[in-house]
Amino acid sequence: MRTLQPGQLLVCDADRPFMRGFSQGLEELVLKAPHDVFAEATGIAALPRPVVVPFGSGENPYAEALARLVGSAVREDDPVVVREGELLELVGALASPGRPDGPTAYAAAARAYIERHLRDRSLSASKVAAAIGLSPRHLSRVFAELGTTFPQHVLARRLDLARTMLEKPAVSSMTIAEVAHHCGFASAAHFSNAFTARFGERAADVRRRAVLARSLT
Repeated sequence: MRTLQPGQLLVCDADRPFMRGFSQGLEELVLKAPHDVFAEATGIAALPRPVVVPFGSGENPYAEALARLVGSAVREDDPVVVREGELLELVGALASPGRPDGPTAYAAAARAYIERHLRDRSLSASKVAAAIGLSPRHLSRVFAELGTTFPQHVLARRLDLARTMLEKPAVSSMTIAEVAHHCGFASAAHFSNAFTARFGERAADVRRRAVLARSLT
């Protein structure tokens, strides 16, 4: 019998008889894979006993990335489409730690770390690389395979976050400069120029349109 805590990931053979129970207030996310798919992803033909991996902040970057991806795919509000190959590479990295990690698993772990620290203006490639066990040069190659660079990815995600915030009523009391600061931008001018270049309109225009749309509903 095993007692799991919130923030732990369990890898087990669901075809083997087992029972499980939960305390109230807990939520379980489940990812199922056929035996042959699991074997191909992990190199493990059979799983005689469960594998427990913590996915809390700073515990295991691959477990954290897998938990975030599965969670974002099944959420009711704006679910994210997740590629099957990305999930399977993460499963392989978790269930078979000695197996060489694929570039997709590295990329998923890097993106998960970036999302968690997106508002941190000191976020750097060296910090991300150290967190997921890569050299900065290797991390650069990972993002190159995605067709981008580390700075470009971080900038794009911060701009996406800022646009989402500007469209929400809950942050209407914040100035645009405060939104930029909250999203990790050190300079309001840099944010303004980057926002216009990315979306083809000013941040003020996005907020004004959002306010007008809410007033008409």
